[in-house]
Amino acid sequence: MPTEPLAAAIYIFFLMPGIAYLFQSEKHRATRRRSAFRETSAVVVSSAICLLVPLVFLAVATFPFPALRPYFAGFLSRSDVIFYADPVGYFLALIFFLCLATLLGFILGTSRVQTWLRNIGGKPLIDRDRSGWTKTFEAMGPAIVVASLQLKTGTWIQGEVASYNTTPEDTDERSLVLSGSILVRSAAAKKAERVAEGQQMVIQSSEIEHMTVSYLRPPATR
Repeated sequence: MPTEPLAAAIYIFFLMPGIAYLFQSEKHRATRRRSAFRETSAVVVSSAICLLVPLVFLAVATFPFPALRPYFAGFLSRSDVIFYADPVGYFLALIFFLCLATLLGFILGTSRVQTWLRNIGGKPLIDRDRSGWTKTFEAMGPAIVVASLQLKTGTWIQGEVASYNTTPEDTDERSLVLSGSILVRSAAAKKAERVAEGQQMVIQSSEIEHMTVSYLRPPATR
């Protein structure tokens, strides 16, 4: 590997497979708060795996072609010599190798592959990808979720859960959105009032004293 400042740029490109893996996996998984160390470790480890797999594959692929073995061995052990002797060929080989590794990182980050990998490893004892209320809202699968909320102010609210924050951590910054037929009863009122149809209501989890959830099966589609 060349030792000039150019080498630093090449080392950065070696992280592209891990970055592709992380971006792809975050498309179908709830965003989790990770420390800078864990984020960096995830990128470095996934990049190392994605670089190692095509390297082994290319090493095996050179066995039927004895003429390519010295060049492949030199690319690994004496890359600086190859770089100065044939910089164009060196960069073409390097770009091809990085493209394979980045494509592998992209594939490993897809939902289907990660589901398959989780099935191989078995069900984890602790589900770190979903919070407690995410599990509650999704407990009955495809159902209409109706939440009854008792707020700390004494107000009671009931409505269909239209959406909610899927952050895995149980933090006070989470929020949920109620829609449909929303009922509201203030602390001083004796009767609940219905909010105008078509309106939605956003509730912060920090405002909730306690919550109960019921499930209504959606009408069957023909």
